[in-house]
Amino acid sequence: MAQSDAQAPVDKGVYQELFELITTNNTENALVVKVLLLVLIILLPLLLYIYKMNRSNSQLKKSHAEQRRMLNTFAHEYRTPVAIINAGIDFLEKQDMGNGSNNHLEFSMMRRAVHRLVSLVDNSLRNERISAYVEKHTYEDYCDLVEVLISTRDAYTLINPDRIELNLGLVRALNVKIPNYELTTCVENLVENSLKFSGEKPILVTLKKEGDFAHVTISDQGIGIPEGELTKIFDKYHRGPNAETTVGIGLGLYLTKTIIDQSGGQISVESRENEYTHFHCKLPLVGKYD
Repeated sequence: MAQSDAQAPVDKGVYQELFELITTNNTENALVVKVLLLVLIILLPLLLYIYKMNRSNSQLKKSHAEQRRMLNTFAHEYRTPVAIINAGIDFLEKQDMGNGSNNHLEFSMMRRAVHRLVSLVDNSLRNERISAYVEKHTYEDYCDLVEVLISTRDAYTLINPDRIELNLGLVRALNVKIPNYELTTCVENLVENSLKFSGEKPILVTLKKEGDFAHVTISDQGIGIPEGELTKIFDKYHRGPNAETTVGIGLGLYLTKTIIDQSGGQISVESRENEYTHFHCKLPLVGKYD
């Protein structure tokens, strides 16, 4: 208590001096006060901004960590129920065939639905695992873009018949400065995204050579992207308001952009809500092409 009483006169003296400094008519003192006030006016918003940004970044990191924990937990748990569902479909189909029924189409649709679920989860897990790697990696390897586009089209056609049109024009082979695995990740993410948000409508994948770059365009006629979201869709874990009911964690487009940026390429998007979305990827070529 004595320490507090001893401190009080000091505080009062400081405030008294400040008050006298502000209220005095001394020109020199008035100038000092004005400078101090100006410095406070300039620094205070900056300090508040830094504080809010640090707090926001801390909350964002916690949110990302929580999402990763949930994803890892789900990864360990989902395969058992999926295996049970597949076994149940096989059992029911055998019973159906034994009864002389012919519901093969319905059972095939069930299998495709399960396969699609597994594919979505596996893609999300794969994206999460390699995102930390590609953020700090530069690419020296290369692969054939045409081969990746064809193999991706063929793989997704098994699940989504007649929904992917691939237009290669006269191009037969183009080596780009991205390793096969990372390039396949990019193409699959963009194709998966277009299929997911375009209902049952087909999507179009086109390839053109433009100077020292390969230009890939993935186009759909789906729900589109709201204008205010176009600058955010490549943010990590971002989910647009019209995508909240669709399966995904908001990592695929972020990872795709990271990989393409690291290669020296570019990715952009143009879209109109409820009409179309076009993703444009320009990838640096390796070698000379006529």
